Amino acid sequence: MSAPRSPRRDGFLPAELTGFVGRRQELTALKRLLGTARLVTIIGPGGVGKTRLAVHAATELRRRFSGGAWLIELAEVSHPAHVAQVIAAGLGMRDQSDRDPVDVLAEYLRQRRLLLVLDNCEHLATAVSELLYPLLRRAPDLQVIATSRQALGVTGEHLFPLDPLAVPPAEPAPSLGELLGFESVQLFQERSRAVAPAFAVTEDNRRVVAQLCARLEGLPLAIELAAARMRSLTVAQIAARLDDMAGLLAGGNEGGQPRQRALSALMGWSFELCTPAERLAWIRTSVFAGTFDLEAATAVCGLPNPDDAGVLDALAGLVDKSILTRVGDSAPRYRFLEPIRQFGRARLAESGDEHATRERHCAYFRDLVGRADAECFGPAQLDWLVRLQQVNADVRAALEFSLQNDGVDAAAIAGALRVYWHSSGSLSEGRRWLGTVLRVYAEPDRRRGLALWTDGWLALMQGRVEAALPALREGRELAESRADADLRDDMALAFGVAEMHTGDLVAARDTLSAAYRGFRARGDHVGTAIALVQLALLECVGGDADAAAAHGAECVRLSERHGESWYRAHGHWVLAVAWWRSGRAEEAIEELRASIHLMRQFGERLVMARSFEVLGWIAADQGDPDRAVRLLGMADRLWSDTHATLSAFGRLSTFHDRCIADLERRMGAEALQRGMTAAAGIPLDAAIAYALGEPEPRARPAVEGHRTSASSELTRREWEVAGLLADGKANRQIAAQLVISLRTVEAHVEHILNKLGFRSRAQVASWYVAQVDQRERDGAVAVVRVRRV
Repeated sequence: MSAPRSPRRDGFLPAELTGFVGRRQELTALKRLLGTARLVTIIGPGGVGKTRLAVHAATELRRRFSGGAWLIELAEVSHPAHVAQVIAAGLGMRDQSDRDPVDVLAEYLRQRRLLLVLDNCEHLATAVSELLYPLLRRAPDLQVIATSRQALGVTGEHLFPLDPLAVPPAEPAPSLGELLGFESVQLFQERSRAVAPAFAVTEDNRRVVAQLCARLEGLPLAIELAAARMRSLTVAQIAARLDDMAGLLAGGNEGGQPRQRALSALMGWSFELCTPAERLAWIRTSVFAGTFDLEAATAVCGLPNPDDAGVLDALAGLVDKSILTRVGDSAPRYRFLEPIRQFGRARLAESGDEHATRERHCAYFRDLVGRADAECFGPAQLDWLVRLQQVNADVRAALEFSLQNDGVDAAAIAGALRVYWHSSGSLSEGRRWLGTVLRVYAEPDRRRGLALWTDGWLALMQGRVEAALPALREGRELAESRADADLRDDMALAFGVAEMHTGDLVAARDTLSAAYRGFRARGDHVGTAIALVQLALLECVGGDADAAAAHGAECVRLSERHGESWYRAHGHWVLAVAWWRSGRAEEAIEELRASIHLMRQFGERLVMARSFEVLGWIAADQGDPDRAVRLLGMADRLWSDTHATLSAFGRLSTFHDRCIADLERRMGAEALQRGMTAAAGIPLDAAIAYALGEPEPRARPAVEGHRTSASSELTRREWEVAGLLADGKANRQIAAQLVISLRTVEAHVEHILNKLGFRSRAQVASWYVAQVDQRERDGAVAVVRVRRV
């Protein structure tokens, strides 16, 4: 499984899996409009191709935006209050503060020239409008492309109506040459060839092709669904089937426009042509808010035999019929286009089975996050964090469903997400959910106890001790009343951190030590690791560097023994602070670099900020003020990105203040500020390389015939993967050679395709070979020529 996606600074737009057919005039007009308009809303009926046009335009325009172009899919968002946090998450923001998410988002965007593509806004039109108004006012370099079936109603909005593709007249049928000039026919021919390579529009079939495209009203989605049938039917047979549904086309769904009735009819026909198992899978898996895998589909479909291969066969059939889209390689996930998902949801509601299906959906994700919590301390940790990110939309949906009922599952989910919310930097979102859960679910049981602990702990990680104490006090009383030793240790851990924050180091040492003994006695590795890190921090502040080093080293050993990385990185970091405090600077630097190496795979900027901080303190002590300023400036940028401060980690901020004061005395306040500001603009990859003492990442040369820019540079690891692709290696072989997980390889391949704008591995291979050849000709580097693919 791939590392959690920490979206690139230059944006994220999905690679197009099929060719972009037609829409050249619309594309040119949209790009021209975006030259002056800051908000353009592409409006049109479902299935008309709004998303495809928006993403393609953004892909061609992204070089204009130093902050990148980003696709944010809102179809998966059901509650208006979640729009800001979904956009923030899509941008890779990690909000550790307790501020209003709109303010945090506006501040982030204000500093960037950035293009947002907000897809499927119609069900959230009011919420999106209310959000975009302050964002556009406060972030002058922000531009937005929205897609919606209706206008958003924002001041300054420019509407871009998108009509269906041009269709030929059914009678009299155009000549073959004229027919091929219609974009709807071009699309039908190209998509048909994907499943029937020998197909072509000819003199023999031109009349029926013209009739079919006219009947489908030029809707791209309808054309693609019809083309998918070319695997087993002829054009004439497809047209005949649509003729059989003439009543539905003409009179069914009277409230809709004709073209929408055509799409509904075609989906209805597709539904009827499915097997019973495929129909069941379609309507029941439509409950998913985001992508889903086979395991999730099997649980939600609710077949009598959970091992029944029928679900896999049904999903495969839906993929073959273009109802589902498969994403991923070795561990495929599935997704619906939004109109198709909505068709399934309507059928699900009509079936009377919606509540039961949503109950299974909620139970599955309750159990999933429970498994993730239980297995988070071990070699599967990174895989679980990725999986939780992949299913985040469905976890939200499960929380909402449970909160609309008794809240039991919501309390279980909220408590089990404690490590995920912390490690993913989603402290604010976690606390918002927990606040709602604790209001709804009042049963004084272990579920509520864990939710109270999680709420208090996240508040402490935000540095908000007073906000944490009410939940922690209630949790401690609940633990005592239930004689729950596990919960008592959890609460002791949190109270020890709170005491350390307030400066009562004696009480904090006693409280944390008691929690540590309890965790260790019952084999709670997560609790033990956290307690060790906090005890080490306490001793660093208290002045006992040897005791701090002992705690940090024990945390590293515990994590290494279990193949765990997250807390191991924290252990290396706190051990570095201890070594620095005892005058062992070189050993401290090695520990900090080990922490950064581990955190790089998580994309975790908060722990990197702490590591940059300590490296800066060490550089200042070693008489290298320029390096110290650069490291502290890079740390400041990461603190700003995460909306966190060093105060959330004990009383270490005193060391930062001393270092800044010392640097001001040496170089003056103005020079210090200039240096830190300049360092804050260094790209993250380059900042990490600088901290690790590695060469700065080099920009990749341009490829003839393919435009590149800073936004299409590959990281060193991606460059390695591209080279192995050029050498003809499969993903599993790449994983083995680079000693990384298969899913990490899949993520690298996806990123390479997105950055270069390619659709296939072969294109990447050819591109790579061209780069190697060019470098050899230029004499830039000496490389071994890879075998041409």
